Amino acid sequence: MSFVPKYQWLTEKKDNACGNACDVVQIDATAEKKFQVAFTPTALLNQNFDGNNIGLPMEKIWVGLGSFGSGSGTGEYYGITFDIDTTNDNHFINSFSFFFEGKAYCYVFRRVLLGGDFIDHRLTEYGGISLVEYESNFVLIAEYYVNAFNHYMNDFGITAIHNGGTSITVYGFPENTQVTTGDSAPYNTVITEGVGLKAINLNNTLPYNNSACYFQISGLSDAIPATGTPGMFTEPIAVPANKRMIFTVNYTNNFAFDYVTMNLFIRDGSFTIIDTITVDVQKGTNTAIFNYTTGGSSASYYFDFALDDIAGEIADTQYGFCFDLIKVETIEKLDTIIAVGCTTQEVPFTEEYNDIYNSLITMNTGSLSNGLMTSGKWKLLLTDTANNTFESIIYETISGESCLHSNLMRFKWTNDCNFANLDYVNLPFTNDVYIKGYYTSQPYDSKERVINTLSNGETSLVFDYSVEKKEFSIGLYTESFFTTLQRAFLHSTIIIDNLYYKQDTDSKLTKKPEGKKFSAKIELIEVGSEVVISKCCC
Repeated sequence: MSFVPKYQWLTEKKDNACGNACDVVQIDATAEKKFQVAFTPTALLNQNFDGNNIGLPMEKIWVGLGSFGSGSGTGEYYGITFDIDTTNDNHFINSFSFFFEGKAYCYVFRRVLLGGDFIDHRLTEYGGISLVEYESNFVLIAEYYVNAFNHYMNDFGITAIHNGGTSITVYGFPENTQVTTGDSAPYNTVITEGVGLKAINLNNTLPYNNSACYFQISGLSDAIPATGTPGMFTEPIAVPANKRMIFTVNYTNNFAFDYVTMNLFIRDGSFTIIDTITVDVQKGTNTAIFNYTTGGSSASYYFDFALDDIAGEIADTQYGFCFDLIKVETIEKLDTIIAVGCTTQEVPFTEEYNDIYNSLITMNTGSLSNGLMTSGKWKLLLTDTANNTFESIIYETISGESCLHSNLMRFKWTNDCNFANLDYVNLPFTNDVYIKGYYTSQPYDSKERVINTLSNGETSLVFDYSVEKKEFSIGLYTESFFTTLQRAFLHSTIIIDNLYYKQDTDSKLTKKPEGKKFSAKIELIEVGSEVVISKCCC
C-alpha cells in the first residue's frame, strides 16, 4: 500500500471535505513541483536467525545400541547419524550450535593427522565458538572422533556412539540444535538421518547465538585455501519483473582492520552473477541497505551477501563478524500521475529513492499543454504499481505579484531532519503554497530582563533579551488542511513572504469554527529580530 506522507504541500482530499467545504489552495507557478511518496513493503525473506533452520535443523531419531553404546542410550533423541569422511587430510567435519540452560554454544569439530603438536584432542575458543581438534589416523578416524566428542559434549548430556565402519550417531542434543557439515568436495560428511532442510546457505559462517557468524572453515583444510569472501546466500526467490527491491542487513563487525565492504551478488537460476551492489561495512553494530530493481521479466534469483576487504585480511582472520538479520523486500513504485483541470493529462515525473521506503517525485509540468498546472485550477490523481490511488485537494496556480493576491501569504517550510514519515535528510525539498491571511506586528517580547533599583529609588536596566513577534491570522480552510498547517509550523525552517520565522514556547495554532471551515491564529518569532541589551560596567 502506498501513501503520501502528511504535512507536506500535497494534501489528500478527504471524503468529508466536499460540498460546501472544499479546500482550494494557491500555488506559485514558479514553485518546484516536488513531493514525497512512501510505500509499505512486502517481505519475501525476514531472517533474524532465531530459528533452527540456518544450519540444518536437527530432528528426533531412534537411537539403538551402538558399538560403544549401552542400553541406557536407547530411545528417541534429537540427534543425527552420519558417515564420517575418511579423506586422509586435515579438515572440518561438522559443527553443532545450540542453547543449553539459556547459554549459546557452537562446537566445531576438525580432524588433524597424527603427529601434531598435541595428544588426542584439544579445544580452542574463537569469539565464543569452540574449535575441537582431534588427532587420528586413517583407520581409527571414527573412533577418535567419538572419543573427542564425548570428552567435550558429555557434560551437556550429549553422546556419540560408533555404529561400525565410518558411521557415527550423536544424540541427546537440546531442541532447536543446528548442524553444519563439511558436505562438499573434497570432503563429504554424509548425513544419513536426523536433519531437516535449511532456509539459507552459509559460506564460512556458522549459526551462533541467534546470529550467523563468520568462522574460517576453509582455513581448517590443508587442501582448500582460506576464503576472503565469507557470507551467505538465499535459496532461489521468485520476483516479478521491474520490481523495486530493498535488502536490509543488520550486522556486528568486530574485525580489527578497516575497509571492509559487503557485496550483494544478484545471481540467476544457474547461480551466474548478473549484477553486483556494494556498500561499506562500518565498525560495531550497524545496518547495510541495498536497493535493486529486477529485469524486464519475472525470474527466480539467488541473493548472495559476501564480505570483502582491500588488503585480504579476512582470509588471515578466524572470526570477527556476525550477520544479525537479513531482510529481502519488494516495494511498489509510483506508476502514473494524472493532472485533472480543464483538460486531463498524464504528468511526466522522475523518482529518486532514499535507502528505505520513501521516494522524491519531481513533476515535469512544462511539457503539459493548454497551461495545465501552470495556470487555473487542478488536482492530482496518483496511482502506484499495485493500483492504489490517491486524490489531492484542488490547487490553483497563480503568477507574479498582484494586488489580487494581497490577501495571500507565501508559505514555505522544510526540515533539517526527518519529520514523521517525511525524509528531508536524504530527499530534501521545500514545501511551497500560498495561504489566505495577513499578519500584525506584536509588541516586543522580553524573554529575560534584569532591572536594578538604585539607593535613590531610580531604576537601571542591566540586561534585556527581547524578540519581535508577529501574529498571523489565517483564512478559511477545512480541518483537514489545518492538520497539515499545524504540523508545518513545527518544521525547523519556516518562511513567510521571504522572511524566516520560528515557534516560541507559547506558539500555538488556535482554530475558530466558521461554518464548515475554520480560521486560525498563531504567533511566531521573526528570526534575526533578537536583541540583547546589557549595561556597561567598569
